[in-house]
Amino acid sequence: MSQENVDHLMRALEAFNRGDLDSFRKALASNPSIVPLRAALETETIYTGPRAVDEFWAATQEDWVDARIDVESVEAYGEQVLLIGVYSGRSRAASVPFDQPFGLVAHYEDGKARLLRTYADPRDAREAVKVSD
Repeated sequence: MSQENVDHLMRALEAFNRGDLDSFRKALASNPSIVPLRAALETETIYTGPRAVDEFWAATQEDWVDARIDVESVEAYGEQVLLIGVYSGRSRAASVPFDQPFGLVAHYEDGKARLLRTYADPRDAREAVKVSD
């Protein structure tokens, strides 16, 4: 199941990068929790429940232009997947470009991501996987 979860997460991120909300939504459980990079950087923004994907997507579209995730590495740890990458784009308000390294831990259940937790420091994501593995 581990490699399937990795492949599943990569398809979800590809959908995110091409702006395909429906495919991104299908990659997550019907009642997911998303802890975005914003929660790690400034506010405790957490999207949870049946509308989590739509609320996360709307906030991302409202705040960022050309947002994308470039993957540097991805590893499976049982029902968790650790991804290290760079989140980039431009802020919509100030048109300021950004490149933010980050780590993401995806928790899988029944073949769907039920929790996506983002960390501003990739080392924290690695530590989170090791602690809960």
